Amino acid sequence: LSQASQAQVDKTDYEMLEYLNELREACIESYTGIVQGMTEDKSSPFDSKALLQPYLAHMISFIEHIALDADHSDSNTAVCCGLLGDLCRIYGKQLKSLVDNKPGITQLLGEGKQSKISKTKKLALWAARELRKIQ
Repeated sequence: LSQASQAQVDKTDYEMLEYLNELREACIESYTGIVQGMTEDKSSPFDSKALLQPYLAHMISFIEHIALDADHSDSNTAVCCGLLGDLCRIYGKQLKSLVDNKPGITQLLGEGKQSKISKTKKLALWAARELRKIQ
């Protein structure tokens, strides 16, 4: 996932740009599945939150990278807001230092709130509420 999240393409090629957005969406959805699966399994003998902690900075950095890319899709916005909200809900104040002073995250949430797509708007509003709880 880490390598796939660093993929770059020729942005003048529409098909490659579409591929990049789909790849990014798949990466974020994968991170979301891992985060939700590991933290919601109460029967696990491991401290799942602690196991995921080393990867938080990368996930936030990837969200920020997507947010600052002018060519990201509305679907990218939706899945990034979903993952951000999950991370805020699960990690709370532990996430604060990673999301502070990240203009891309603020931009992403604002863009999501203005989306014409209902799912994106709902996820952005929810993520913004979760983020406010840790500020």
